[in-house]
Amino acid sequence: MITLNLKEAQLFRYLVRCFGSSRIVHNMSVYALCNGNVLSADITLTQDDALTVSKEYKCLFTVLNESGEAKLAVDLCPNSNGVIDAERISHYQDMKAMLNSRGIHYLTVTEKEIDMLLDKDANYSFGDLLGLRVEAGDIIIDEE
Repeated sequence: MITLNLKEAQLFRYLVRCFGSSRIVHNMSVYALCNGNVLSADITLTQDDALTVSKEYKCLFTVLNESGEAKLAVDLCPNSNGVIDAERISHYQDMKAMLNSRGIHYLTVTEKEIDMLLDKDANYSFGDLLGLRVEAGDIIIDEE
């Protein structure tokens, strides 16, 4: 049994609705997602730091394809309240570069975006969010 806070549970619900519960993995490390190959020309970390960070950092959710391969890593970002955290942005860019180098899309979803998904008047779906934030490719959405 996994323990999630309210926003994480709401995000999980949307992922399950789009991809099915058997294709969602909780708390998988970037190192495992990349099969140990985390070095990319686009990261700002040293080789040792990249290995350490990738082993310690776990993506909140990972979406697998029908063959069991990771295709999308999803993290929930806390609301920034108008403050830009340069360290957090750099971290997300490094994670994205590591994952993209292995053919895995990286999506960060804010708590505000979760609220928009829940707002019936917003006319905004999880499929819309994915369509706007993930490049076209091997992500197939079965949203009704």
